Amino acid sequence: MAFHLDNLLNIPGVTVETCAYQNNEVYLTLRLLTEESSCPHCGTQTADIHQNRPILMRDLPVFGQPVYLRTPRRQFYLTD
Repeated sequence: MAFHLDNLLNIPGVTVETCAYQNNEVYLTLRLLTEESSCPHCGTQTADIHQNRPILMRDLPVFGQPVYLRTPRRQFYLTD
């Protein structure tokens, strides 16, 4: 039986790139499956992204181990 971490997280449009275990903590690095996103300011679909900085979010523990998600955070150009 094949088991994928994508199925465990169940986050649409996201895949798990890497899984690392360090200092009794689990780190999952996520990747977005689409190049385009909706701009939070105007709502239009765009691929013009200013920068893509990852952020670290704590998730629920698994088997008593803390879990952290390294998630890309897209920042858009703000045009008038």
